[in-house]
Amino acid sequence: MTPNSIPVRLLRRLTAPFAALVCALLLGLCTAPQAQAALVDPTPPDAPTDLTVQPGDRILTVFFTPPVVNEVTILDGYEYSLDGGTIWTSLPLVATLGISKAGATMGEIEGVLNGQGYAVQVRALSNAGPGASTAPVITQTDAWFHDPLSKKQRLALVKVPAHPKTYTGKAAQTVAFAASRNGSPAVAASTLAGRQLQEGQAVSIPAASFKPGTAKLTTAGKALVGDAIASLAYVGSVRCEGYSDYAGNAAAAATLATARATAVCDLLVADGAAVKTWVKGFGPTWPLAIGGTATFRADNGRVVLLMLA
Repeated sequence: MTPNSIPVRLLRRLTAPFAALVCALLLGLCTAPQAQAALVDPTPPDAPTDLTVQPGDRILTVFFTPPVVNEVTILDGYEYSLDGGTIWTSLPLVATLGISKAGATMGEIEGVLNGQGYAVQVRALSNAGPGASTAPVITQTDAWFHDPLSKKQRLALVKVPAHPKTYTGKAAQTVAFAASRNGSPAVAASTLAGRQLQEGQAVSIPAASFKPGTAKLTTAGKALVGDAIASLAYVGSVRCEGYSDYAGNAAAAATLATARATAVCDLLVADGAAVKTWVKGFGPTWPLAIGGTATFRADNGRVVLLMLA
């Protein structure tokens, strides 16, 4: 047996003088300084240093330098807080960089809301428990989502008639234009470009995405649904709202609206969107265009996706 083979766990439980005595009795080789060195305890780490935060699209990327610890303290990951240190959440690490942030550790905080301010703190975890926290770093995420219409354009829209089919006035766009049924602005799916959506925002799939008079999506329509899927990374629930034009049989129009909404919701899930889906058909009761020709009202048969959570 050599000094190195004596269980460290045993030595740590002994006082320094008694540990030295045990070593002497067993081996005649240990000295008091050696035993004392083995008795160093793990200590909670200091706060990470040089914390910087880079805001992105529903994500915060953090960079920091890990704390220095003694020989028996083992770092076991990191946590972050966005509420002043009340709640701490595990921080997924991405990489240790050697280029843009030399010597820094990188982590990502996903699912934050766009257009909102955050106070980010980070602390290390260890075999001695959580360490000290960094001071808060204040940051703000960008808000890319905007109403596609200006305030002036919104004010120019007319109310939806109680009975659209009996409307005899001039051609006009209604408050349903580029909006969900609850009035949330809806951007065109073709403009998403992979940018991430969040609760209360909406996306419009135009009527031209379906073969005329059917709920069958065209190739281009399927591509638009795919564009929407790419923007649902942090969305938990989506309502697919189906609409139709008011010309023709009302019952058939209602059935078509619901079928189109169902087709879009089904494709979201089939193509990998990790969301709960809800279908709601509004039929011909909420047209975005009234009066005029069928061509003018063509997009009444749209589907709108409303982010619920």
